Amino acid sequence: MDFSERRWCRADDLGDRAFFVAPFYFGASCLAGGKYGIQKNCVYSYSICYERNAVLEWFTDPL
Repeated sequence: MDFSERRWCRADDLGDRAFFVAPFYFGASCLAGGKYGIQKNCVYSYSICYERNAVLEWFTDPL
């Protein structure tokens, strides 16, 4: 995000970081590659199914 221009910028590489996005205005990033299996240079997102059981599904999208 370019805050001075108030617009999104294209990113071709996240380096050693992973980015997490979710519905309802959530986003976070962290260093990746540790013991938890988070892949470097990836975007993680999830969707929720509001049927009988709440289902949390993570999708990994490497850049």
